[in-house]
Amino acid sequence: MSQHRREQRVRELTDHIVKLANDLALAAPDKVENRAMTLAVATLQAAALVPNIVFECTLDSPPEEVTVKVTSSGVLVYRCFHKRAHEWDLNGTPRP
Repeated sequence: MSQHRREQRVRELTDHIVKLANDLALAAPDKVENRAMTLAVATLQAAALVPNIVFECTLDSPPEEVTVKVTSSGVLVYRCFHKRAHEWDLNGTPRP
């Protein structure tokens, strides 16, 4: 993956996480005491994920990119782009 594509993916992921935090703050204002703090935490979480989105899965050939996805149940996971995709939790443990 090119450096430009990596940077683009990092921006996309950061935007997505900040949007989710913003949506949460707007949907439940009584449960979010400080919207700015919520957005700051979301941005830090996105930054923590950055090193993990530049890897490639080598479990099948050819190697494919690994990205962070949100499952249908709302859980963040790593997932590759192989035809039969591989998934890991954020600790790197393979998911069934």
